[in-house]
Amino acid sequence: MGYLSSKKSKRSKKVAGVTAVLGAGLASMASLAAAPAASAATQSASPAGWHVVDTVTSGASHPASLGAIVSTGKTSGYVFESAAGSGYPAAYERTGTTMWKKVAFPGRAGERVVTAGATSPTDVWAFSALANGGSRAFELVKGKWTAVKTFSFPIASATVLGGKDVWVFGTADDSGAARLGVYHYDGRTWTRVSATLGDGFAVSDKDVWASTGSSVENYDGHKWTATNLATLLPKDKHVKLVAGIIALSAKNVYALASDFTGGETAVLYVLHYNGHQWSRVAENYGFSSRSLSPDGQGGFFFTAFQHDAGNPALLRYHDGKLADVPPFTGTSSPAQAFDVTHVPGTTQQLVTASTASATKVSAEVLQGS
Repeated sequence: MGYLSSKKSKRSKKVAGVTAVLGAGLASMASLAAAPAASAATQSASPAGWHVVDTVTSGASHPASLGAIVSTGKTSGYVFESAAGSGYPAAYERTGTTMWKKVAFPGRAGERVVTAGATSPTDVWAFSALANGGSRAFELVKGKWTAVKTFSFPIASATVLGGKDVWVFGTADDSGAARLGVYHYDGRTWTRVSATLGDGFAVSDKDVWASTGSSVENYDGHKWTATNLATLLPKDKHVKLVAGIIALSAKNVYALASDFTGGETAVLYVLHYNGHQWSRVAENYGFSSRSLSPDGQGGFFFTAFQHDAGNPALLRYHDGKLADVPPFTGTSSPAQAFDVTHVPGTTQQLVTASTASATKVSAEVLQGS
């Protein structure tokens, strides 16, 4: 295992299949034995503005990967490593600009952390996928990672509003298949708020967004109100699926919707809610893998698969424009971008990515904007 340096109907069936592809996105990102991308030497020549914070190096036959990452301050945070096959996950704490240390993490064989959230260096949560299809929630309790809840279905996203205020969202589609739904934790009890919705974001306990198929619903603390976003997408027979939501404020909400034209080809749309109505504001090729992060300047970054299921890329929506971020796509040997998190109080991001050669894999944490 590598280490971090201490110094440094038919429609229903089709939608279910598409959801499986999206749900497998993070699993695919954790598997680094795919077609080689760039070498570590190539990645070190990243365009100005991004630099490698630290690296995990492993063999190409049994690669380790850095997936979920959360920044809890300008020089603090956690990143989670997944081992190939039935290996155990690991956690690393950031304690300085380039200082990382491995800390105890109660992971199981084949488990991988898929997302994490925090409100401060001491209020940190992580959420995993289990090998049996279930998931778990972990809380940092007095400096130690503790498993606090096990679910029977996968987690797609989560919002941490506080140590006693956590929202967890499962996968979302309109196939009718059983899924996690939406859960809220109030510090004592986990309450299932919806059995059918998933993949969402909480602004507050009285302003929660979640999705199903091509619709989004808003929860006001008492009931859900639905809005069908398919009317903003092309009128065709393709499968349309909302697969990511981020709210920069109560009146500034974005949803990522994919229009699947067949196979793994898709068009990605950015939809915006201004407090009164939804509109379509941008589009690109690809489909979201659900990792979204505010950019600190009124826009957001997110990871996505692009160009017929090519390497996971990093994109940014800002000032009305949607564009690829150069170190991760649009170059001759792009790195694969897995997860992204905003560094509080800055316009910087931390991104987990990887490059590979025929003999080794370099899983990296990069910082930039």
